Amino acid sequence: MNNISIVIPTRHRNEHLEECLTLLSPDLQKYPINNYEVIVSDDGSITTAEKLIQEKFPWVKWVKGPQKGPAANRNNGVKYAKFNWIAFTDDDCLPSKNWLKSFSRAIGDYPEGNVFEGKTEADRRKKRFNEVAPINSNGGLLWSCNLMVRKSYYLSMGGYCEEFKFELEDIEFRTRVQKDKQPIIFVPKAFVCHPWRKIDNKYKVEYESVLIFLKRHPDHQKHYSLTTRLKIIAVMTLNLFKDAFRFKFRGIGYAIVDLSYELRSAFVVHFKIVANQKQINKPA
Repeated sequence: MNNISIVIPTRHRNEHLEECLTLLSPDLQKYPINNYEVIVSDDGSITTAEKLIQEKFPWVKWVKGPQKGPAANRNNGVKYAKFNWIAFTDDDCLPSKNWLKSFSRAIGDYPEGNVFEGKTEADRRKKRFNEVAPINSNGGLLWSCNLMVRKSYYLSMGGYCEEFKFELEDIEFRTRVQKDKQPIIFVPKAFVCHPWRKIDNKYKVEYESVLIFLKRHPDHQKHYSLTTRLKIIAVMTLNLFKDAFRFKFRGIGYAIVDLSYELRSAFVVHFKIVANQKQINKPA
């Protein structure tokens, strides 16, 4: 058996966290309790999960988060990990009973491996536009809600980049892993369910995260060119019309606002890239 530290970032979602921790309990997880630990790094400010964990999950380690976003919160949890392997999941995920066992077997099958990812799917078909879930059915995405990494490798890579306050930190980490030519080993039996979550309002700041990403990886500018982004938005628009009747127009307001934010993001990023290129080419 391999020793695994599970790190779960949380913030004001105690109801979901309770479901997640219940599935990681020694009674349900098919893995010896002496071979794993669970660390909850809590960014809560209005409320925290400390009391919940003390009363219902005394085998879980609660630590106060840095309140600097999910990337920093995950890194904070790793600081308290005592084992050689770090498994990440999110507080609103539902790990299968064989989640840890499957990851552990994969370590045995690939002893030189440093990075493993599990399979993540939703609990049903999507029913409305304003439902979100990070689906990873075939691997290659390395979503932060279901992965395991060797602790020494994670630290050598600098962990998640804490410049990202909202999103894209897992994509940026994946990019560094790929540039390091490190295989990302897909373990489909390490399954996590991420139920669809309804969101009514989403403050989109994607372009800020994209600009941070491109600052760190300028070689990826072609993937964020205006032409590429407009093609993606065109597909999103077609899907909106295609799904409108299937979803019975539920949450369509969110979809329209989301498209407008995507369009804004495309132009903001484009003009920023152009401005940076002019600065680079400016005569000394």
